[in-house]
Amino acid sequence: MRKTALVTGILFAMGATAPAMAAGQSEDDWTASNNKKLFQTIDTNGDSVLTQNEVSNYDEIANLFTHLDADGDGELSNREFGEFNPSQATINQAKGKM
Repeated sequence: MRKTALVTGILFAMGATAPAMAAGQSEDDWTASNNKKLFQTIDTNGDSVLTQNEVSNYDEIANLFTHLDADGDGELSNREFGEFNPSQATINQAKGKM
């Protein structure tokens, strides 16, 4: 009973993750899926890379941009962005634009 309450609380705190997790999707799959949606939302010109200008409204990503830009080309590819594990605040900020 206690474990059920803990799991329910975690899923509730994760918001949109509960339906995906209930559908048999692993947490890694959920993260990858949501990172893809987040990437597409931030990629306002649709060129499949994120620039510092595009991420400027997302403090968490902007602060990590140089770290995430593994090849140092000044852009974040889908692969590079896939290493990012966004906070709930960043996800919530993007949800308003999705």
